Parts: sequence; C-alpha cells; structure tokens
Amino acid sequence: MNRRLTFSILCFAIAQTGLAPRAWGRPSVAVLPVTSVGTPSGRRTALRRRLIALVTRRYDVEIVSRERADEAVRGVCGEPAAWWECLGQHGSLFDIGQRVAATGVLTGRLAGVGTARIIRLTFADTARRTVSTEVVELPEDLDHGWTGLGSVTLLQRLPLPERGRSSPRARPWYRRWYVWTLVGVGVAGAATGLIVGLTRPSSEPACPVDACRTLP
Repeated sequence: MNRRLTFSILCFAIAQTGLAPRAWGRPSVAVLPVTSVGTPSGRRTALRRRLIALVTRRYDVEIVSRERADEAVRGVCGEPAAWWECLGQHGSLFDIGQRVAATGVLTGRLAGVGTARIIRLTFADTARRTVSTEVVELPEDLDHGWTGLGSVTLLQRLPLPERGRSSPRARPWYRRWYVWTLVGVGVAGAATGLIVGLTRPSSEPACPVDACRTLP
C-alpha cells in the first residue's frame, strides 16, 4: 500500500509541470517521400534528402528514419501509385504523423515545367492540427542538391525550436519538472512515515501496571 501511495504522489507531482511528456526528448519530424508527375525517381530522392538536410541544419529536432516514414505512408496510403493523391490530403498527413509519433510532417510535390521545377511544400503540425503550404519555382539543380530551397520561406518558419536559440519565454521555476519531483519525493516520504507511525503496533501497555486491575 505504501509503495502505491508513493508512486501515485510522484506521478501527480510530475504531472503538475503541465508539459511533463515534452520535458524528456526532442521534437521529431517525418520527411515523407516526394511525389511527382513525370519526374525520375532520382530527382525525388535528391529533393527529399535536401529537405532533411535543411530541417536538421536549422532546427533542433530528430528526423524519423526514412524506413519508418515510408512504412507509415504505406499503412495510410497503400501502394505508391496512390501516394500523389493521398499525401495531398491533410487528414492523411496527420494520420502518418501519429503513426510515427512525430511533432510534424513535411512532404513535397514535384512537377517539371521546361528547365524549372514547381515544388509544393506542405508541413503538417500534428500537435496543433494545422497545415502550412508554399509553392515555389526553382531551377533544376541536381548537381548541388537543390540549393535554392534554402531560401524558401516555409522552411525558415516552421513551428520548431531552432538550433542555438533559447526559448523566448523561459519556463517559470514552479513549472520545472525537477521542482515538482523534489516536492513529490518529500510529500511521499512524509506520507510514508505518517502511515508507518500510525500502523505500527505499540509495545507499551494500555495503562500503567500498578494502575491496571482486573474487573470481577
């Protein structure tokens, strides 16, 4: 019983931080396969690789492995022939993000017009259930790995923590997880001591020996 009470108090104390699940671990982003019409797979792969590099360079996040991301896409969208239409639907992006437990999902749609490439980038915030989209036209730049993507506004304003920058609003001391953990440990210790003291059998007689007498 004492262990259960102690565990319950600790869980309650940690929960008072308000953001306990995010206290341990970084946000994660799933960069999904790039879909296209009439574009070789090598260009799609290069574009996806470039998107991953840009996100990891600017933001302090973890990238979901491509294997896990592809598996989630197959689980939601089915065969690759259906990915173009499926990945264009916001609900599908949210479902994929939940499958891989990602903070956000980034995907691109690629189409070729002469020597230029039309790219539609979409970022789905799975926590806030919001979607941001931007359409850009870039020259084909396979030799340098789509370097023009670095200036795309969408990629510069993702709702993710940036590297080397502190949060603009520091968490108050009473919202920090270690404060409430210490409080929980103290409360649990006091409660355990009180219960042990109340339940311990007394070794002293109920009354002094010379004052006790047996009733007839």
